[in-house]
Amino acid sequence: MEEELRATAERGEDSPRERAAALVALAPAAEVEAALLSVDDDLLLSSSSSSQLALVGTLDLVAARSVEGEVLLGGGKAPAYLANVCVAPSGRRRGVGDALLREARALARLWRCDGLFVHSLAVNEVAERFYKSRGFVVESEEGAASAARRGHCLDGVEGLGRSVLYRDATFSSSD
Repeated sequence: MEEELRATAERGEDSPRERAAALVALAPAAEVEAALLSVDDDLLLSSSSSSQLALVGTLDLVAARSVEGEVLLGGGKAPAYLANVCVAPSGRRRGVGDALLREARALARLWRCDGLFVHSLAVNEVAERFYKSRGFVVESEEGAASAARRGHCLDGVEGLGRSVLYRDATFSSSD
């Protein structure tokens, strides 16, 4: 990473070619326990005030800058991608996903990205509703034959694990 930053500085660029951040959502364990049958001790984090927090959501943000002649997924010169978006059942319908998405959008703007994208399985109706209701549109959809060639099966059905690429139609780097 240091080598990449040094090369970026030598080229006179003001940002590295690739950046990544892991966003997490934490909630007081007492609030989470009410929504869970049991809280796994591995999910609890101790804070300095000795109260416990539970991990209720995660989102990874990865941004890339293209070099001359390179075409990045989704187009553009500096797209950002959401990955590993996950909200625990105890965090659903409580604004956790919205908060993570809001912070990811803000960070992507700070990094001067020109687009925001996320992949999801085509059969994931919950993700589809979430993204579409928040301004994402289908950018491309993988066919079953392509998914089968890549070996992506779901429930033992070849090609059922096909993916959809969503683009955030509301995203603007100047917001």
